[in-house]
Amino acid sequence: MRNVITVTVLITLFSLSIGLYQVFKYKPDYSYIVTKEPIQENIINKIENFKKDDFIVVPLKNYEIEARILSKKKYTIGEDSDFSTYDLALGWKEMSDIHYLEKIKISQRNRWYYWRTKDRSIPREIISYNSSNHHIVHANEKIKKQLSNLKEHQVIKMTGYLINAKNINYPNIELKSSLTRKDTGAGACEVFYVDYLEVIN
Repeated sequence: MRNVITVTVLITLFSLSIGLYQVFKYKPDYSYIVTKEPIQENIINKIENFKKDDFIVVPLKNYEIEARILSKKKYTIGEDSDFSTYDLALGWKEMSDIHYLEKIKISQRNRWYYWRTKDRSIPREIISYNSSNHHIVHANEKIKKQLSNLKEHQVIKMTGYLINAKNINYPNIELKSSLTRKDTGAGACEVFYVDYLEVIN
C-alpha cells in the first residue's frame, strides 16, 4: 500500500511540475517584429587595442542590434570558450517574425549557425540577409549572467563593438568579425564585444 501511495505522490508532483512549466515558460509575442537592420558605424574617437582574458582585442566598428534570438549555444571547450562563451543566432525584419520562423529549422554547432526549410516560397536571401550568427564577447560578468538567462525567441538589444581578437598564448587562435550582413559561409559571423544588453520583448 505504501508503494502505491509513493507512486501516486510522484505522479502528482510530476504533473504539477509540467503544469507549472507550461504556465511560466517564455511565450513569444507573435505580433512583435524588429523593423530595422543592425546599425554599424565608424568609431569616431579611436579606441586603443586592449587585453581581455588571453586575447588582444581590436575594436573595428560601433555596433548596435535589436533582434530576435533564433538560437543560443554555450561553449565550454576550447581556448576561446571563456573569452566568448555564447553564440547567438539573431534575426531581424522577416527573420524576427515568429510566423515566418515556424517554417524554418534553426540549429548551431561548432561556432556555426545552420538553417533549413522545406518551404520553397521563402527566398533564401531573406533568411541569409536578415539573420546572422554572433560570437558574443561579454564585457563583464553582469553581461555574461544576462546572456546565461536569455531564452530562444526573446527580442533583445545589444550595443558595443565588432572586433578582431588574437590569443596571446596561441597566435593561431584568432577571431575575425564580418563587417557586412550580406555575406554567408566561413567568415560571415560577427564577433561582438557587448557592453550593454537589454531584453525588449
